[in-house]
Amino acid sequence: MYHGQSLVRKGLERSIFLHWTQAEAVFVCFPGFKTIFLMRSGGQATDFAPWADGIHASRGTDEIGVTEYGAGTSINHHAENPPEPANAGPWHPEEYQSYYHEVHWKAMKTRPFLWCKALWNGFDFGVDSRSEGDRDGINDKGMVLRDRTVKKDAFYWYKSNWSSTPTVYITSRRFTPRVANPTYVKVYSNCDNVELFINGVSKGVLTSTDHIYQWTSGLTLTGGANEIKAIGRIGTNQYIDVCNWDLGTPPPPVKNLSMQISAVTASGYQAGNPPENTIDGSMTTRWASQGRTEWIKYDLGFMREIQKIKIAFYNGNSRIAYFDIHVSNDNSTWTPVLTGGVSSGATTDFEEFDFPDTSARYLRITAKGTSASDWNSYFEVEICGPLFCADVLACGLKFDADLSGPEGSPDCRIDIYDLAVMAADWLQSVPAGDADLSGPTGIPDYRVDLYDLAAMSADWMQCNIPQDPACN
Repeated sequence: MYHGQSLVRKGLERSIFLHWTQAEAVFVCFPGFKTIFLMRSGGQATDFAPWADGIHASRGTDEIGVTEYGAGTSINHHAENPPEPANAGPWHPEEYQSYYHEVHWKAMKTRPFLWCKALWNGFDFGVDSRSEGDRDGINDKGMVLRDRTVKKDAFYWYKSNWSSTPTVYITSRRFTPRVANPTYVKVYSNCDNVELFINGVSKGVLTSTDHIYQWTSGLTLTGGANEIKAIGRIGTNQYIDVCNWDLGTPPPPVKNLSMQISAVTASGYQAGNPPENTIDGSMTTRWASQGRTEWIKYDLGFMREIQKIKIAFYNGNSRIAYFDIHVSNDNSTWTPVLTGGVSSGATTDFEEFDFPDTSARYLRITAKGTSASDWNSYFEVEICGPLFCADVLACGLKFDADLSGPEGSPDCRIDIYDLAVMAADWLQSVPAGDADLSGPTGIPDYRVDLYDLAAMSADWMQCNIPQDPACN
């Protein structure tokens, strides 16, 4: 607005001021101007160029200035090639902000009819009403954090484009630790060429016409710390940037520890997609409901220890889902165990969400829409924790009964070693006092002895298959 007022005073009476943000585009005119327009757009980064060309074609000789464009980001949120996040959502990956500004600046600098190109914003700043990204009360579209301590990746995109100071900058430097090798390494630079090294091994020298240098092959990290180094060259001079990425070990696959769910209800659902579909064991049915405060609630039947939850999101490979998780003992008083939950946006398979172990009977997911819309949809939901025999039978889980040989490894037979492990495992999965299963006459006798251990093993065996598949 201040841009417009100052320019009106300077007599540029036919200027059109375009406000283009992640969520919308707005035309603003002032008294004495020819027209006033208001347009909303989806805000995809690639929408900008055809949109600007269309406006230019329709406005003749009118001057056009872009007074605001930007995308929010958190330096703590990272993903490779993330889809567009929700403007006011809780997930603002740094890689998307960089991509957004790359696309916009490339389009703007080749369109001379855009006489003004005003970046929004130099610094994050306070806005009390905002709750987005990883911080409340902050507009996070800045190139630099509010306290000026960290320059975001996009800052160096513009430095590489606008500054004559030799610049070499490795992007996604804060994307650590990682659990997989990167699919690309991207560097911003205004040097003649850039060479990438991983742990001292060259990955090749690249040149670029747009200040983006990107490697996509041979990007193998080792477990633990990895040095990522980029060397830019201008003539005989070298300019170096270094960062470190830690590669952790992906968590090992674990046996399904999903509990039996007694009942499921929801605040609402789309016809044909009821909440019961989330516990039917099928990845072809789903629950769906529209709104950013919808909920789906699970009753475990009695107090249980809950360790984590697994959710398979509908269209989970093309959009990010947002949610919170609360638990309750009485279906009345609710305690948050996970706030600001976000899916990966990369898979329709189960995704695990861990939180501190807690005891509760009820678990409620508050669904807050996705990066694409305010619709919520889940294929399946599983609640995980220590198992009871009823869980195993109800869920059809197939644990191996060949648990241990004399040396602690499967030995392709069921014997006393396996029975001992079964009893110990069984004891860990039941409430205190429930181990007194049987006395000599088949009724509890207020002590845990051989009769009980035999019953534990028999009970455990009913819940499991009798042969290790590896021994077939």
